[in-house]
Amino acid sequence: PFFFQADAGIRDQPRSRGLGDVYKRQGVNVALVSRYFGSKKKLFIEAILTRLSIEPLLQGPMEKWPENIADFMFNKARNEDAIDPLVAVLRSAGSQSITPAIKHIFEEKIFDRLAGQLPASSARQQAALIVSLLFGFDSLRRIFGVADLTRHDQKKLHHHLVHILRELMRC
Repeated sequence: PFFFQADAGIRDQPRSRGLGDVYKRQGVNVALVSRYFGSKKKLFIEAILTRLSIEPLLQGPMEKWPENIADFMFNKARNEDAIDPLVAVLRSAGSQSITPAIKHIFEEKIFDRLAGQLPASSARQQAALIVSLLFGFDSLRRIFGVADLTRHDQKKLHHHLVHILRELMRC
């Protein structure tokens, strides 16, 4: 939890982004963090990547998933006081040391879980397409605030997202 709380304390200081600053501001013993996590990479995986899950989207009967997923995406708010796992993944994507861990989490925890619920022989590819659509939609709408996804007829946009998800699930 200290990792998430510390982000708010260093958000306004562009040069203060290292873990040492996080530890110092939270009064955390660096030796204990090193002992329990071993590296920044392992801390990132434990604090951020393990939180990524598709489970909230797979509730209820499969035929209702497109509506449930669209509802979830439209009702998801950005919490400025906490680290958003999506933002953390986007910021970390350029790191050669963390990219394999991000890929592994997406493939094993998200794509495989979704693919296991889809009926088609190309379920894994379908799952990857669905997740990439949702990742892009969420990034552009909630993180970047793209006008065409935030300020126009939300009911119509919701309907389009449901339709696209239905088609991707049918492939």
